[in-house]
Order: sequence, then C-alpha cells, then structure tokens
Amino acid sequence: MPDKETSYPKIKSEIWWILRNKAKESHDTSFTPKSIADWLKVTASHVYSNIFPVLIQFDLVDRSGNLTVRGRKWSSDKHYKEVCEEIITSIYPAELTSGIEDPADNQETVLNWFGTNGAEELAEAQQMADTFVLLSKGDPMEYKEMRKAEKGSEQQKQLPKINPINWWTIRNHAKENPDAVFSPKFLAELLNLKVGSLYNAVLPSMRQFNLLDKSGRLTERGINWTNDFNYKDTCSEIIKDNYPSELLDNIPNPLYSIDEVKEWFFKQSDQPAAVISQMVATYLLLCKADLTDSFIKKAPKKVAPKEITPAFTFAKAVQDEPETVEQTEEIISMPDVVSEPVVTEEIPHDIEFETKVTPPPVIKLKRKYVRKVFPGAASEHIEPAEEKSVEAARKKDIGLTTPLIMDKPSVQINVQIIIPTNLPPERFDDIFSSMAKYLIRK
Repeated sequence: MPDKETSYPKIKSEIWWILRNKAKESHDTSFTPKSIADWLKVTASHVYSNIFPVLIQFDLVDRSGNLTVRGRKWSSDKHYKEVCEEIITSIYPAELTSGIEDPADNQETVLNWFGTNGAEELAEAQQMADTFVLLSKGDPMEYKEMRKAEKGSEQQKQLPKINPINWWTIRNHAKENPDAVFSPKFLAELLNLKVGSLYNAVLPSMRQFNLLDKSGRLTERGINWTNDFNYKDTCSEIIKDNYPSELLDNIPNPLYSIDEVKEWFFKQSDQPAAVISQMVATYLLLCKADLTDSFIKKAPKKVAPKEITPAFTFAKAVQDEPETVEQTEEIISMPDVVSEPVVTEEIPHDIEFETKVTPPPVIKLKRKYVRKVFPGAASEHIEPAEEKSVEAARKKDIGLTTPLIMDKPSVQINVQIIIPTNLPPERFDDIFSSMAKYLIRK
C-alpha cells in the first residue's frame, strides 16, 4: 500500500473501458505500450509513462503486456466487481475505504482526501478521486450507460450543412489553386455571400469535414478531396466522422430511401424545416459522391424587365428648322406570325392547326409635316418630314415586315408540329419544306 509520498493511481474512465473491451475480445491480446498507443491514438512514450504503470499496479497485465489471472477476471462482467474490490484493498488505505461510505455520492469528500494525501495539485487530486470512484462503483454496465449518454449527445450535435453550389465552387477553385488561402473575405467574394453567412454555414462545415484548417488552407483530406480519384473515398470518410451509426446502420442505402433519410433528420433536430432540408441535402451530396454534379452552374440573377419605350422615336428639331405642324393618323399594325415546333415522344407524328382572331392594336402616330415656302412660289408647299425614318423606326421597334393593314381585323395562325424523337433526320427537311410550300405565303 502506498504511503503519503507515493502517488495514487490515476486513469481516465474512457481509457479504462477501451482497454477492458480489448481484454473482452480476446485474453490473448497483447497490452504492450505500442499496441495501447495505437488503440488510443497517443504516443507510446505517454502510454509507457502514464497508462502502462497503472495496469501493472492494478495487476491486470504483466511487464510483457500479457493479461494476468486478475486481468482475465477483469474482462468478465460476472467477476468485474470482485476485481475492483481486490484492487481497492491492495492499493488504498482503510482510512479512505472505511472512512467514506458510498464514494460515488460523496465525491467532494473523496477529492478533499486525495488533496491532502498524495496529490500536489488540484487537477491531480481530481484524477485520483475519479479513479477511486470508478473502482468503488464496480459496475460493468457503467460503460453502456456512458455510451448511451454519448450517443444522445452525438445526436444533439449540430449536423453539417452546406449549399451544393458552394461545395462545388470551393472544390473547383481549390483544384485549380491548391495553395490558395480560403479566408472569410476571399470566400465571401468567391461565393458572392456576406461574411456573416460564411460563419453560419460554410466555414463551420468545411472545418467540421476537416477539409480546411483554421488558417483557411487545405488539409491533407482537403487535398484528397480535390483529387477526382480520391473524391469518393474522402466523402465516405466525412460521413463516418460526422454522422451517427444509428443513421448509417438503419438506412444503408440512403439514395434509395430519401424519404426515410428526411424522416430521420426531422426527428433528430428541432431546427427550422429549411435548415433541416439543408442538412439532408448535404448528407445526400456526400452519399452520392458524384463528380458529374460539379458541372452545376449558379443560376443567373433575375433581372427585372426593362420598361418598353414607345414604338416610334423622332429626332429633336433644331432651332433653325422650318416651322412644323402636327397631325394625327391612326395606324393598325399586325405583328409577325411566329411558330415553334414542339417535340414529344408520346404522340405520333401529326400537324395541328389552331386559328385565333385577335383584334389588332391601334397605334396613334403623330406625324410631322414641314411647312416650306419657296422663293417666288405662289403658295406654300407642305410635305411629310422624316418619312423614311418613320418607316425604319416602325420596322425596327415593332418588328413589322408585312404591309400595314388599315381598319381590318388580323388573323393569327399557330402551327404546332409534333415530331417523334426516332424520326430520321432527313424527314425534318421534308416537313419544313412542305410547310414553306403550303402554309407560308411568300
């Protein structure tokens, strides 16, 4: 039993349960510092200095890393509590074990005891107290309860979301510029977003996926992500690291069970429906891992139609022009007939005619006439001004190519051509030649 100058053992509960599960898998498992370091993803020197000595002190493994008799009993749920009591009896003094009833309910008292018996700092005393409480519980089901709590916490964690267009835009740029620094300002310009939007969705997800580091540079995974050959494997790694096993195990084929995927996400999150839909889209994007989606183009912004200007425009008269008078004439115009073929696969080859009689629009045109007085002339002469310009403007602005029809209704004929997709190319020329011959007036 250690005296006051001897440090009491300390081991994290997570490490304790990981090593015990390894012992449960096989009694022949070798618990060398190197193998333990590989399981815990730490250095072998750290294991040799902090973890391996505790296992030897508990008499769970020998110095060669093999399980002892107590170590084999430790792996059994039936003998687990018995082993914990043996460890407590062999290491801790009766002052502690008999003086504090139910250490799990009196953890503050246990902490104070270690603070005055063996620990030099509060953090060290806390680790010693946690180890003693862990042993005093002697409950092999504690691991399952801990995993259950971690699973609930995992589900409450914010699931990633990113717009697919932003995903491909960043990847395409990173593919062409692997040394680029994706700072918030640069990403805002690249994606045409506000900086605040980047911190809400884009940057957290890219870092959560381990594609960008905190400085905005590509990580090792990010470099693999830009490689077409490694793209699918990278997406699989991201899925395993960021989504719970409940989703992955219960819906093994998400692309064929999209409704089930949506239902799962809506059950797990209390976020607004729009946010959850983005989470679903992100997950399906990763599951699909299809490089052909990288050709998605950002939709152009909608531009309000320009206000239509009057059909006829005239040059401003200069001051030295002859005196003009204005007269008004009513002109009835008929726009050109435009027909577009419609192709379908379901309806056989046929031609349909649809005739509409539409009242023609009435355009009031102010024509200008120039009053000219010639020297020696008995009377003044009035002639239309800018007549050619008026006709040119009419054709240009209205698009009229047919003669003006005065005071007559117009007839509009719409021709719809339904052509099957398997029609030979030479038949297209025959169809339109027939139209030109019989339907269109030359």
